[in-house]
Amino acid sequence: MPTAPSTTIRLFFALDATAQAKPLLAIQQQLLRDVGHPESRSKPSPVSAENLHLTLLFLGNQPMSQIPQLGQQAARVIENMAICPFSIQLDRLGLFPKAKVAWIAPSQPPEPLLQLEAQLRRAVAALGISVEERPYRPHITLLRKATSFPAGTVTPLTLQARALHLYESRSTPDGVRYIQLASWDFAPRASTKER
Repeated sequence: MPTAPSTTIRLFFALDATAQAKPLLAIQQQLLRDVGHPESRSKPSPVSAENLHLTLLFLGNQPMSQIPQLGQQAARVIENMAICPFSIQLDRLGLFPKAKVAWIAPSQPPEPLLQLEAQLRRAVAALGISVEERPYRPHITLLRKATSFPAGTVTPLTLQARALHLYESRSTPDGVRYIQLASWDFAPRASTKER
């Protein structure tokens, strides 16, 4: 008897940026004023506050049955790295013209961020999941359907990285929603002193 196909969902690992929503949305509004063109059919669309995040690794469509293994690998990475909370200075605005995405990013990504992305990439590969091979470019998407971009700088904004999250990207009638499925807190490895 044939088995039913496994249900797949779109997954990615990311850092949550909703705590910084207020200043990020202020930058977003400024960008909308600067890039909005009344004559354009396609107007930039802002990312909602609850969807703000900094992606570490996009996994694409994966079987739901893969989630426990992904969770185990993520927990192992966090434990082995003994990663502490860290800060990311977001100080650069940019545009991915092909994707029509306006973003904010760190001009100097901190080493813990780069190490975490590299370790997650290895852990996911160990599960046989292939991911994009292009270099990692950490950023937070602010606008979609952006076709132009204003010159200028942004006052640095600090993103506090305190946990890694596994998200589902779910299409709904109201647009895409990013739903946290699991989280792993960053904390220094506890001392094992004997009393």
